[in-house]
Amino acid sequence: MKKVLFLAMLSLVLVLAACGLGGNNDGDAESTESKEPKKESKEGSIVLNMSLPEGQGTKNDAGAQAFKLKLEELTNDELEVKIHYSNAFGGEREVYEMMGQNTLDLALQSSGPMGVFDEKMYMFDLPYLFKNSAHARAMLDGEVGDELAQVFEEAANVKILSWVENGFVVIGSTGKEIKTVEDLKGYKIRVQESEVQIDTWKAVGAIPTPMAWPEVYTSLQQGVIDGHDQALMVLETGGFDDIQDSVTILDARFVAAPISMSLDKFNSLSEEHQAALLEAAEYGKEQGRIRIDEMYASSKEYLGTEGGMEIIEFSDEEKQKYLDKVEGVYEKWSSTIGEDLIKKVQDAKSDY
Repeated sequence: MKKVLFLAMLSLVLVLAACGLGGNNDGDAESTESKEPKKESKEGSIVLNMSLPEGQGTKNDAGAQAFKLKLEELTNDELEVKIHYSNAFGGEREVYEMMGQNTLDLALQSSGPMGVFDEKMYMFDLPYLFKNSAHARAMLDGEVGDELAQVFEEAANVKILSWVENGFVVIGSTGKEIKTVEDLKGYKIRVQESEVQIDTWKAVGAIPTPMAWPEVYTSLQQGVIDGHDQALMVLETGGFDDIQDSVTILDARFVAAPISMSLDKFNSLSEEHQAALLEAAEYGKEQGRIRIDEMYASSKEYLGTEGGMEIIEFSDEEKQKYLDKVEGVYEKWSSTIGEDLIKKVQDAKSDY
């Protein structure tokens, strides 16, 4: 009888242990929401759901957390933010669409899909338009950022509260090292749903493959693609050092990542709450940029040492070769994006 009871208890322990496995998988439901201790919502408070494409501790989480805490402080918890991670509501394009339809409140995510709503937003995909991060940030914090925010608001019914970022993207490569522009010939690279990105990679001889982000890791393992361009920090937080051999730093394409909100939801709130949202978003932007800079430096160090990846940096000569090859992209898209808008950015380069 004791033996039977012991076996039954042992079986129960094993079952409970098995249920705890897999907690770090991207598909784990628990991973889509914050694991911070949950507080009781204030009676009568408005809870705003916010989407992030990656998990906790990744590049934009600091900006989102700073925004959340500042907003709740400013409104005495009359507005509360619930952050959902790992594309819990769908891909980035779907999230913008949901905000436009007022079925989702907030997001902090890449500007990549914004051109689908209005082609002026493809400005971010023009290669070597921005000289460096200081130049890009100044443009987004001024007239250029205001104009793009207005364009997107009218096109998508989504309000840009502030411009955070993913920074300049790099190429994470499996097998083939990308040391020169010539190395890109025939290179199968994953791109976002952007015609400008597709045109750019074709111009330098690569084979661009539009692909949803969740498919990238497996596609690299299976050889469907050779590499992808993404923020440097994602190679570390996404575990790409396990399957990729090298990183090429181009500094060609800068990716914004706005804190954005359903325009209908924003307009439904009081003026005081609207002001608090804008103030909190500015704070989230500042803290988010600080964290982006910190993570870029630490990830570059990690990937080149513990990650075992070769860090390759394009010389000024290779950058110029790249830029020469993509002249046709500028010719094709300048009138669509806005020649005056592009000129404002280019004219300011000398200041940075």
